[in-house]
Amino acid sequence: MEWPTGRIGMKTVVSIASLLACAFSLDAQIATTLNHLPDGSDEIRIRNNSATSLVAFVVAGKRVARNDSPVEVLRNTDLVAPRSARDALAGENISTKEHSSSFGRSWSHLTAEAGAISAPFVVYSDPLIEPASRPLPANEERVTLAMHMQMRIGGRLGVWSLEEPVVAAGIFSDGATTGDPALLSLLMLRRSNMLLAVETALEALSNAGRQGIPRCQLIVQFKKMTDSLHRWYLPAEQQIGLRVYQPILGKLMNMPGGNNGSPDPLATLLEEETAILRQQRVTLSESQPSVADGALIGR
Repeated sequence: MEWPTGRIGMKTVVSIASLLACAFSLDAQIATTLNHLPDGSDEIRIRNNSATSLVAFVVAGKRVARNDSPVEVLRNTDLVAPRSARDALAGENISTKEHSSSFGRSWSHLTAEAGAISAPFVVYSDPLIEPASRPLPANEERVTLAMHMQMRIGGRLGVWSLEEPVVAAGIFSDGATTGDPALLSLLMLRRSNMLLAVETALEALSNAGRQGIPRCQLIVQFKKMTDSLHRWYLPAEQQIGLRVYQPILGKLMNMPGGNNGSPDPLATLLEEETAILRQQRVTLSESQPSVADGALIGR
């Protein structure tokens, strides 16, 4: 009777080991590298270790003041624009720390640890929201952030640096996800808020076309929609609709007057913008994982 029990015990050990190996393999699908460059700037690289293209990803990490710099909570919108990848690769003798994005500290640890000292930085790449973003092919690496972090506070120049831990999450071309659950939730939150803004703008423009709403009234409406997202307490993920509202508002305000015999510029604008918004709605609605399941991702 002891032999079967021992065999069952061995099977259990083997099964647990297999599960752990599988989990390790999944967690290692994407990895991040933090480099402190000789010129004092910081660089973050992300590598796709999977066999599938990584279409969207988010990287987040710890931002700390250095050299007795003044301390202030900064939002990711305060970041200096990243340098080009070519410039970022020019430095030599780079010290690096690399780790799997899903091991070690999590996004929740980062935010709790930051407190009033510094807000974690966040960098997104999602072609559904940033059309210029490119997927990261399988087994390739990319510089996702290279920058000097400086800000003048109260007459003093604050110098900041990026420190470990750096965590990441991503969405593959087949809709599969990987990485930190909380960051995955932020990726999906951006997409759902983008879809909300697209549908809100589409409804406003469609109603204007049907009811003959004048341009001045549309300007007031889109100004209110824009102002509703310009709130200091809203995180960047909830302000993503500004990327929809502001361009339309700008076009409405800068619209030239119509000439006799020429097409109505407002009617032309409504036709063009509604066509663009309808396409965006289809793309976002049919994206994987579904935005409808976004609330379940990360739980």
